[in-house]
Amino acid sequence: MGVGLDVKRFFMARYRFWRKYWEVYQATSHEWETAKTITNKLEDHYTVDRVRVILRILKNLGLVESCCINKNSPTLWRKVHRTQYKILLILPCSSTAYLGDYRLAPSWKLILKHIQPWRSQVKLAAVECINNYGLLLEDEAWKVKGYDIYPSWDWFKRNPERLEALKNTLAKQLQELDGRFQAIIAYVNVKAYRLALEQAAKEANIHIDFIDCGFSPLSFRKNIHKLTKKLQQIFQQEA
Repeated sequence: MGVGLDVKRFFMARYRFWRKYWEVYQATSHEWETAKTITNKLEDHYTVDRVRVILRILKNLGLVESCCINKNSPTLWRKVHRTQYKILLILPCSSTAYLGDYRLAPSWKLILKHIQPWRSQVKLAAVECINNYGLLLEDEAWKVKGYDIYPSWDWFKRNPERLEALKNTLAKQLQELDGRFQAIIAYVNVKAYRLALEQAAKEANIHIDFIDCGFSPLSFRKNIHKLTKKLQQIFQQEA
C-alpha cells in the first residue's frame, strides 16, 4: 500500500510538472514578451532551483538561447532573449493566413526555398493588417486563422486611419525587437505594408534593409536574387 501510494504521488508530481512545462512551451512559442509571460507563470509554482531545471530544458530544445536569473529581485528572470536567429526577415502576409500558417503559400515557399542555406539563422515575420497585429512571427499565424483580408492599396486609401494605426503598431514592435537581431531585412511587395514599415522604422529609429521587390507578385519572384545576395553579404562578413 505504502509503495503504491508513493508511486502514485511520484507520477502525479511528474504530471503537474510537465503540465506546467507545456504552458511554458506555449508561452515561448507565441509571445513577444517572453520573459514577462514565463515569469508570471512560474513564480508562484516553483522554487528558483526548479526554474533553473526548466530553463535548461527550454534551452536544450532551442526555445530559449540565453537566460539569466536575477538573484536580487523577486522576479526570477532578468533577461531572456533568443539569439539563435541572427536575421529577422519581414515578408507580407499571405493568403494562407486563413489556414493559420503563412508558410503554406507559394510566395512563402519560394522564400523558404531560396533562404535554405541560412534557414537556421533567419527568422521570418509577416506584416499583418488583420486586427492591426502589425508583425507576426512565422509561428504566430495561428492568431489570424479563419480571417481573410486582402491588403489592397484601395482598402487602406479609403480609410487612412488604418495605415496610421498599422504604422504605430509596427513602430512599437520594432522598438521591442531592438537588439534582438543582428539585422532586419524587409522583402515586402505590398505598397501599404512597405509604406507603413518605412515610416515605423524611421519613427522607432530602427535600421531595416529594404530590398526593392516592386509591388506585384511577378516582381516579388523576379527580384528574389537581391534578397539572397543580401543574405550572402551578411554571412560572408561574419566568416
